[in-house]
Amino acid sequence: MGMLSLIALALQAAQPVSGPPGALDLLAGEWICRAEWMAGGPVWRSESWRRESDGRLTGTIRRGLRRAGGDDMAVEAELVISGRGRSLRLTYRPAGGGQVRYRLVRDTQQEAVFESTGNGSPRIITYRHVGFRRLDVMHALTDGSSRRWSYQPPGMHTPAIDCDGRRR
Repeated sequence: MGMLSLIALALQAAQPVSGPPGALDLLAGEWICRAEWMAGGPVWRSESWRRESDGRLTGTIRRGLRRAGGDDMAVEAELVISGRGRSLRLTYRPAGGGQVRYRLVRDTQQEAVFESTGNGSPRIITYRHVGFRRLDVMHALTDGSSRRWSYQPPGMHTPAIDCDGRRR
């Protein structure tokens, strides 16, 4: 075998080196928080994300009552993250509203920040991992205010509270 053939075989066998996961790699799964207690039980907010076979991340934001007998949760918004690297795009479709498109402006191991590419609210959406057991989400609105939620994986004994969206 010639030298070029050996080099070609070595290059084919070499696996690409993958870097540490970014914040978006850690989104997959369900994230929940308890907003408040009402007569029927606790009000919950959740974001559920899954990776599709084509590489997209699809998500759903739900809010409502969670009970042992069954959930009564309404969809607030649907989300899709598609593309690669710095060209990642987020599409946010609130229930009963028009869709808003975003571009990724920052992606680190702990934080992913999306900024609106046109009109629409929220203007900025930020996902920040605070350790293995907490995801902080911030929506910067067009009026200058912001809404914030702290999520945890389901099954935690002490679900995150104060996730009603008000600034803390």
